[in-house]
Amino acid sequence: MTRVQHHEAHAASAFYQSGFAEAALFTADAVGEWTTTSYGRGHAEGVSPFEEVDFPHSLGILYSAVTSYLGFAVNSDEYKVMGLAPYGTAR
Repeated sequence: MTRVQHHEAHAASAFYQSGFAEAALFTADAVGEWTTTSYGRGHAEGVSPFEEVDFPHSLGILYSAVTSYLGFAVNSDEYKVMGLAPYGTAR
């Protein structure tokens, strides 16, 4: 059995549903197994990760801090902030 890493699973789920034959892949979250950010390439042979950034360096943790600042629960409500983002009004 082949083990798929957390970020590779995120990238594959987006790429295989995209309809593109080839694509750049980028994932970022607080921490998934120790990787916090990764990038790579999706192509006919599959998903090829190029590089990753490990904990504690994390854009996702910054996003969690913003989530907390807005009054939502960390590691739980980030999706609410993402879902509300398009409803904002520029000031």
